[in-house]
Amino acid sequence: MREDLVENLSGGTAKKWIEDIPLSIEDDHVSLFKLDIISQGFGFTEEERFEFIRRCMRSLLDAGAVAVDLTGETYPLFKATTRWGTEREEIIEAIIADWQARGGGELDWGEYPFTWPENIGTV
Repeated sequence: MREDLVENLSGGTAKKWIEDIPLSIEDDHVSLFKLDIISQGFGFTEEERFEFIRRCMRSLLDAGAVAVDLTGETYPLFKATTRWGTEREEIIEAIIADWQARGGGELDWGEYPFTWPENIGTV
């Protein structure tokens, strides 16, 4: 993947996006939807696009984020899930595989989200 490519809206490089994506969570979440939208702004090949998405997910998980399900519009907004697995690479590949099994097209807002453990409530 070409790390020096610059995203067309923010002006940030692919490498900088990967490093900083955990900062996007704050008290909310980052989803595959957002990662896919960002990836489209670089002019990547299809292979590079998926590598960028994988590396962003690694960055999120390495920073301590967890895969979650959105619970709706009332608190708690997130519920931890292990349906994608429990290990970093297992989670990443299961999410990509599920997305691709569904056709790999456009995602809805919030699909395949990640957040910090402290943002997860109990139901």
